[in-house]
This record gives sequence, structure tokens and C-alpha cells, in this order.
Amino acid sequence: MQRSFYYQPDLYSSIIFWSWTFVILFISAIGWLEITTIQWFTIATFILFLIIAGLGIWRRRLTLDTTAANLTLHRIWSKGGRTIQFSDLQHVVVLQHGIRFELNRLPYVTILMTKRQKQDLLTTLNELQATPTSR
Repeated sequence: MQRSFYYQPDLYSSIIFWSWTFVILFISAIGWLEITTIQWFTIATFILFLIIAGLGIWRRRLTLDTTAANLTLHRIWSKGGRTIQFSDLQHVVVLQHGIRFELNRLPYVTILMTKRQKQDLLTTLNELQATPTSR
């Protein structure tokens, strides 16, 4: 069984990414307000903003694969992403705006999620923990 959830990386990376993304939007707005007519520069920068914002939202997915017994954090550009085996997972800590995966050999991984996505992920992980064949 595979389930996918949308996420954002840790707080600092999210702030940096979305700040630069909104800089592109502000450049588009400034170009439009300075020239007062719609120019190719305004349209191109606005389309660039939409593409980058769309990639930032819909390409970041956490895939929970029960058959392979792992979590995969898909990033914007890389194909494979980061894979965390269930055997490497020590604790799942619920934060106010996200989840932290504490691992055996590596430092923890923190991701930001909406409340609904976070609750669905925790429910799925609890169901897997209740099944004796999941680990």
C-alpha cells in the first residue's frame, strides 16, 4: 500500500524558499506598476512565479510505502528523494506544525504539514504499528 502526503521542509528552508519565490512575484508587480501596461517582462516573471510556487507545493511529497517498509521524502528537483526505512525510524515526534522523525544513525528529519495531513499520516503510522507484519 502506498499513501502520499504533501509537506514542506523544516522551517528555515521553507522561509528561505518562499521568500525568494515571493521576490519573483514582487519583481513582477513592480514591473507592472512602473510601466503601467502589461509587458512581456511582467507576464514572464508572473509565469515564473507560478511555476516555482507550483513546484514548491506539489512536488514535495512524503510517500509511505508499506510493501517496501519505507518513507520517501520527494524533493523539488531530485528524482529519488530521501528514503527512510522503517527499521531506521526510532521515534515519531508530533510538533505543533509538523512531524519530526528521529532516526537511529542520522540526525532527525523535521517536516511541516497541515493539521489534516499530519493527522492522516499519524493514523496510517499507528495502523502500521498495530500490524505485526509491518516491521
